[in-house]
Amino acid sequence: MARSRRTLLGSTAGAHGAVERTLLRLKQAAGVQRPQEARPYLGYGTPDVVRVRGRVREQTGVDAPHPGDSALENLGDTLRLFTATPVPDAPVLVRVADTTVEVRSDSDGWFRAELRPATPLEPGWHEVSATLLVPHAGGVGAAPGLSSVLVPPSDPSFAVVSDLDDTVLRSGLTSPLRAVVTVLLSNATTRTPFPGVADFYEALQAGPSGRDDNPVFYVSSSPWNLYDVVTTFLELRRIPRGPLFLRAWGWDREARPSGGHAGHKSEVLLTLLDTYADLAFVLLGDSGQEDPEIYRDLVLSRPGRVLAVYIRDVTEPGRDASVQAVAQQVRNAGVPFELVPDTAAAARHAAALGLITEEALPTVVGASRGG
Repeated sequence: MARSRRTLLGSTAGAHGAVERTLLRLKQAAGVQRPQEARPYLGYGTPDVVRVRGRVREQTGVDAPHPGDSALENLGDTLRLFTATPVPDAPVLVRVADTTVEVRSDSDGWFRAELRPATPLEPGWHEVSATLLVPHAGGVGAAPGLSSVLVPPSDPSFAVVSDLDDTVLRSGLTSPLRAVVTVLLSNATTRTPFPGVADFYEALQAGPSGRDDNPVFYVSSSPWNLYDVVTTFLELRRIPRGPLFLRAWGWDREARPSGGHAGHKSEVLLTLLDTYADLAFVLLGDSGQEDPEIYRDLVLSRPGRVLAVYIRDVTEPGRDASVQAVAQQVRNAGVPFELVPDTAAAARHAAALGLITEEALPTVVGASRGG
């Protein structure tokens, strides 16, 4: 059965790659193909090994967003983000510091690279480049795509892992229609964070000393097509930058982690715990999807690795009962679990627990009253 499933998935991915190649040829023949690019995303790692993910596809042609962009303009930009054609089986040269590795994109344009620098990397952000080793549409060489990879310091107090939708930014996933409208008709400048999030996450990053540099990671089931929207949003709202783990939408194996949303998030969390085996984690999410259950399972399967769980309450009271049952299971395992109405409540608990400084608390609470 497993072999049959792998064969079926491989055949599907191969057929999908053929479709992408045909579409690219048709666009080129019609003179409407945009230049291609190899785009790396924010990555992560240790001094000895870093991991980079990215995609080869047509450039989207989307300009920088503005608050005055109309709903129709935002709709057009969103559609371009989702319809830029991926480039399968393209060779890509990925570089970090003095180390390079050549990889190839899969049937849906995705590529992954693992690099082991000859000289261990210092803590901090390091530039990563991805160069497409085939010509641009029109025969012009493609410029390298640039991004960064994070190497956390050797002695952070903890790491932070946060969901995005309905945890950091208002998405309305509990109302599917409203969520779709929000994605289609807004942009990074008009999406709104929950009040106090930027200051709270800065306080968590600064840790109990107020001078730490704790790493922050973001895990979401939002599609990678919205990567630029998310990174621009975080930057504009002063929310700490961190590696992103979004979800692939496509036909390749990586687009279908077992278990859908829960499978994707669980897989990322376990990878982070394995990568940073000496770190404890603070987890933030919301009650709208399966964050409470996912975090509970992690607490129970990896004892001693989670310091606290904070869940923003965005659902009707009927959901609260099941979340509180999950919370009790987590507390029985010795880990604080808080279902909170707002950022201020989470910050007060974090200060009492010693995760953030008391000095940071008034700023967070004051900002939380802003909306």
